[in-house]
Amino acid sequence: MPYESQMSDLAEGAINQHGELVEVLFLKNNNKDSVLVFSNVAVVPVDYHYHGYDIRQEAYAFRVAAQLGGTDPFSLLTFGYSGTGPQCYATFLETAGFLDTNVMDIKAPLKLKADGTRINGTNRQAKWTQEITGNSIDDARQKIEEPKFPDACILFEEVVSDGADATKTVTVDTSSQEEAERTAKKQVPPSSEILEIRTVDKQTFHVEKIEALNETEASTKAKERIKSAESAYKSLAGVTCVREAHKGFLGIGKKPGIWEARYNLSQKEVTIRFRPPATIRIHYGSKKLKCNQCGNAMTTTTDGISYVGAGPSVESAVLKLRCEKCDITRIEKKWEIEGEWIAWDDGGYTIL
Repeated sequence: MPYESQMSDLAEGAINQHGELVEVLFLKNNNKDSVLVFSNVAVVPVDYHYHGYDIRQEAYAFRVAAQLGGTDPFSLLTFGYSGTGPQCYATFLETAGFLDTNVMDIKAPLKLKADGTRINGTNRQAKWTQEITGNSIDDARQKIEEPKFPDACILFEEVVSDGADATKTVTVDTSSQEEAERTAKKQVPPSSEILEIRTVDKQTFHVEKIEALNETEASTKAKERIKSAESAYKSLAGVTCVREAHKGFLGIGKKPGIWEARYNLSQKEVTIRFRPPATIRIHYGSKKLKCNQCGNAMTTTTDGISYVGAGPSVESAVLKLRCEKCDITRIEKKWEIEGEWIAWDDGGYTIL
């Protein structure tokens, strides 16, 4: 098999550095995303680019890459359903002492142990939100649900609306009061109590360009536009020539000119006073956000999310957490919280 010796060297190098290969986690059904877990608790993602892993820690991989003429040796462990990839992975696992080296029919998420045991996993959302409404903030808090999974907790609460009266003004292009109010009501949060609606007529102008050979044709086209525009265009104020038509030679090469049609535009200004329901948004996440010392759920600090690095391409961000009981703070990578996690049948989870 091509690359057999290189895959053996890759496995031996990893074992020399990290100890025995304990298990392999296959995270996605495309079989290209897997994670190697070693006895010294080192976790090496095969698709290290995606996971932000610093491959420079794996010095042995560079020696194997030199044998391959510069090819990334870990890229040979990404595979489809047949071909070189599964054979390379099988050689890697066989060198590491795995009893089961068949990766042809992996149904991820799956955990493969050295003794051949296969353990299924379940994809779960690592962060989700729930909006709760009530007559007041306290009333909404009474409706907070427990987290969906035992390995999850409430991260923090966000007040979307305190239920206080509010006013919104909307301008609608129409001569119909009923249509204007119906359009304006769509701008109000659902389930809001409408306290008052005031509608005021407004007149303005709208200009459109029309191609026509002469003023008569331009006026005819402009009037037809009023009919097709329903009730917004009230009347035609006039047409003005912007560019004369090209008459051509004996009718050959004739081109229309450009005319500006000026319309009287009918508008309604609608002001709505309303009372939205008190709404809170609850953010849930994994137990990773619990305090390492006391186990209580940590909450986000007022600092919130802070972006690190420089330039528009920087995607890494951190979430600042605080445990009020222990009076300590810590930082977690935002991407590790907002993705998904896998809960395994034998306990534990893996962040995607």
